[in-house]
Amino acid sequence: MTRRDFLPLLLGAALPRFAWADDTAPEDTPAARARTAWRAFCAAYWNPESHLFNKVKDRPRPPLDFWLTAQVWDCAMDAAEHFNDAEDKRRVTDLFDAFLARHRYWKRNPYNDDICWWTIACTRAYRITHEERFLQRAKRVFDDLSVRESDSQLGGGFWWRSDEHTSKNACVNGPAIITAMELADLTHENRYVTQATELYAWLRKTLFNAETGAVRDNINRRHRVAPMCFTYNQGTFIGAALRLYRQTQQPDYLQDARTAAAFLCKYLAPRGTLRGEGQGDGGAFKGIAVRYLTELARLPENETFAAFLKKNAQTAWDNRRASDGLIGPDWSRRPPDQMAIECQTAASAVVLLILASGLK
Repeated sequence: MTRRDFLPLLLGAALPRFAWADDTAPEDTPAARARTAWRAFCAAYWNPESHLFNKVKDRPRPPLDFWLTAQVWDCAMDAAEHFNDAEDKRRVTDLFDAFLARHRYWKRNPYNDDICWWTIACTRAYRITHEERFLQRAKRVFDDLSVRESDSQLGGGFWWRSDEHTSKNACVNGPAIITAMELADLTHENRYVTQATELYAWLRKTLFNAETGAVRDNINRRHRVAPMCFTYNQGTFIGAALRLYRQTQQPDYLQDARTAAAFLCKYLAPRGTLRGEGQGDGGAFKGIAVRYLTELARLPENETFAAFLKKNAQTAWDNRRASDGLIGPDWSRRPPDQMAIECQTAASAVVLLILASGLK
């Protein structure tokens, strides 16, 4: 499933019971569940020879896609921070080194959102490891992208693709704002705050409905705004607004984040559970949404969003597959045993379980 032909999928099934290796369940706490889900995920996808995650369980080919590897790397960093395990910490640098050996020249990838996902992840890797190479790569790559792929056409913003400037999308502009604000925090260069502020003003004016909270997908050269709303675009808008709120303390940014989060929880979560958005690219969408929704839920007076995340974590946990502990694209249903659950799809649920376990 590609970005162009993405359509949400809903998959059917029933409730499972996890089969523990020693037939005895550990202490049943959110933290224990998160650790168990992470271990099941690594057992299914981590390739100790390539130091990369396989796209499909027990299959080293085809390799996991460029941008999806960034999402799974973020999940690995969640584990490294939450579980404080030496192996998990090594995996952070091992995965990046292995990826870089395979993808040394990132400009060859025409999807600018893919590049932004890696710059975001590199700023986080720098915070975890304190290795200067991560910060320098994020800064160098993002500065180059800003020069090449943002301009005043259509009022501002980043183009989605470098090989064809046909649309400016939420999927690149939200991450670009997040990257700029992370770099501003790490480098103390105010130009990144200025850049993020301008990008946010464009994104808000062009693709955000301040009344409903909907984040539309893109605007094309004919000035037509695509009406689709996806969980990950809601998530990155929340993340962008929160970073500007923390920088400026202007309440309008916080209100935008809450409005976008309310739309996510009401309209993209049938019966209170974030909808299934298939596999392929869509398999990573919910992991991105819950990552930034969790940031909002940690702030005071956002208990409703914390409760929403905890409910989703409970639902996903209840619907893990008994045979291997993996969770599929639809958190409200157990994936059938014959389903080949892709790595990024399973990772989205692991992100949810890890992050929700830290909520009060």
